[in-house]
Amino acid sequence: MAKARKKLDRLRQLHAWMQSRYATPHPTTLRFVRQCADAHGYVEMYRRKLRITLVQTAPSYHLVMILIHEYAHCMAWGHHKVPKPDHGAEWSLAMGEIYRELYEGDGWRQSCEVKW
Repeated sequence: MAKARKKLDRLRQLHAWMQSRYATPHPTTLRFVRQCADAHGYVEMYRRKLRITLVQTAPSYHLVMILIHEYAHCMAWGHHKVPKPDHGAEWSLAMGEIYRELYEGDGWRQSCEVKW
């Protein structure tokens, strides 16, 4: 599968790659909104899934970093309904692991090959 050409499709592809590489305690979903009052992205528990919400009007490079950030929150969430402290040690390790593989390893190329 080739790299998606549209911004939102590429983010869906990147999300599918992260799902295939990094375990989370609950399934994750991705949705896009036109605007949000106080953030460019966030994670919430919604119908027994961790839903990542991103503001679609942000620039592509910014959305990639927000997606990585929010997915790291999903990895650090735990098996309970209430999230752990925002940016603790577990979150930092998860963020670093994704970032390293994506930007310093072969992750960017691999993520282009994932069917979403």
